[in-house]
Amino acid sequence: MKILHSKKQLAALYMLGFFIGIAYVNFLVKRYDSGVEIFGDHVLSVYQDTKIIAEEFIFYLIRMRAVPFLLLLCLVFTKFRKLSTALCAIWTGFSCGMLLSIATIEKGMLGCIACFGAVFPQILCYLPAYFVVIWYGYTYPKTRWNIQKALFVCLAMGIGIVLELYVNPMIMKRVLPMI
Repeated sequence: MKILHSKKQLAALYMLGFFIGIAYVNFLVKRYDSGVEIFGDHVLSVYQDTKIIAEEFIFYLIRMRAVPFLLLLCLVFTKFRKLSTALCAIWTGFSCGMLLSIATIEKGMLGCIACFGAVFPQILCYLPAYFVVIWYGYTYPKTRWNIQKALFVCLAMGIGIVLELYVNPMIMKRVLPMI
């Protein structure tokens, strides 16, 4: 019963962030429109015409994916574990709500398709890795960290980075012309 309660709390924190992100875009950002569209035709065409050089892109992906993950992983082993996991859930929800709102405002449902294309297939690896770490940090001391969890999150993050490096650009090259 306590596990179900913890899952509901994490989901509620994520949804709180999600709705704050939507409200932020709809009530605050729209007032200060700078004229630059994230999903504008110019930005999308530049992305579509860009050739991804894997040897350079890998370092960017490691900085953008592994460093925040390792920071969260380190924080769940401190006394701030519950706070850091709660803030991570809220921030993730806020980011998703904001991005999907901007995509919908600028491109409608096609913008949402672009967002899902941008995170596929690597999200299938990143999400479980983050969830294991967040779940551990949120339910500690009931759950314990072990070698299986460590191997799983390292493998999942590594596979996610490889998928984002090689597979996602091919998917985006096919999704972007539809938008």
